[in-house]
Amino acid sequence: KVKILARQWWDLIFVVAMSSCAALEQPVLWRCVDAETMDVGAYMRRIGFAAGERGWHRGDDVVVAQGGQGGPEALSAIIRAHIDAVPFENFDTYGGKRRIEELSVRAAYEKIVVRRRGGFCYEVNLLLGWLLRRLGFEARYCLGRVFRGTQADEVLPAGDDIVLPTVELWGGSDKPPTHCMVIVDETWICDVGFGEPPRIPLDLTTAEVQWDGQHAFRVRSNGEGIWAVDRRSRGAPGLNAISSTPGTWEPRVAIDIALDRPPTDFKAGLDRVQVDETLIFKMFLMAVRMADDRKLVLTGTRLRITPFYDDDLQTAADVLPARIELDHDTADDLIKTLETHFGIDVHDDAEGPIIRGAVDHAFVVKAKAAAA
Repeated sequence: KVKILARQWWDLIFVVAMSSCAALEQPVLWRCVDAETMDVGAYMRRIGFAAGERGWHRGDDVVVAQGGQGGPEALSAIIRAHIDAVPFENFDTYGGKRRIEELSVRAAYEKIVVRRRGGFCYEVNLLLGWLLRRLGFEARYCLGRVFRGTQADEVLPAGDDIVLPTVELWGGSDKPPTHCMVIVDETWICDVGFGEPPRIPLDLTTAEVQWDGQHAFRVRSNGEGIWAVDRRSRGAPGLNAISSTPGTWEPRVAIDIALDRPPTDFKAGLDRVQVDETLIFKMFLMAVRMADDRKLVLTGTRLRITPFYDDDLQTAADVLPARIELDHDTADDLIKTLETHFGIDVHDDAEGPIIRGAVDHAFVVKAKAAAA
């Protein structure tokens, strides 16, 4: 009887807590996730960390488990581990095989940690924010709009007179933003959900060029909470590349960091990426993994593997490394690639049919294109 009464009291407390979260216009939804079903240790092991005497570590990288200790070095280690272990992918939305209705930390945890899938920005960055809070960092969410087809200095003049478009106007005020990121300690932009994101946290407090070992980045502000993240092209094609001219600054995303966004604010963008045929989420099957020594990009049925540069090469004239391209002939071959190169559990009872459906649709699209 005591156990039954205790459970009833706990159920009542949980319901009240969830109701309170729904009533508040504050970013507290993630705090109401049932902690019994989520575990920091399982998440850290999912992205390749092991527990040690000094904290969580991955090779020589050490992350102290509590207190937000380690600063940008710890954040860099987590980002690199995350984009290596958890691919950026669109298997749910591609081909209309599944519609994502629930956007919560609990749902993202179940999909990514338990079922060993990947996801897109709303899922992976939502989960990353929860992890960083549990590790002792101050973390909150912000929304952004992805740039396509415009060089940075044409839109965002360099120098003291920086002019940035407002988030409301950029891309059309009738279209909700389709990207989210994590702001850490009001200093760092962390992003593991851009396909080919920075492999380091980007410092908001400096206008200097920031090097992540493969690309140069810069962040710029209009002084009113709107920021832009630019990447300098090295002439290599990529999922979000705009220019193939080495040395060209490419705008990546415009960010509204002034507001602390709750996950409920992502719903409009989530709905858009699942129905808007002009976005890459609907155009082709997609998976991206950034390993420590190479980048793997799947678009449609074609896999491209590009070795990373040496860390000390930072000039635009660097020689590009050779890359491997493979176009799969059958769905079974592509599914094997997802399992071996992207770590996707293709045999999961719930996820297997979704993955197979997305792969089959990619080959249908390929056959139609060949016949056209």
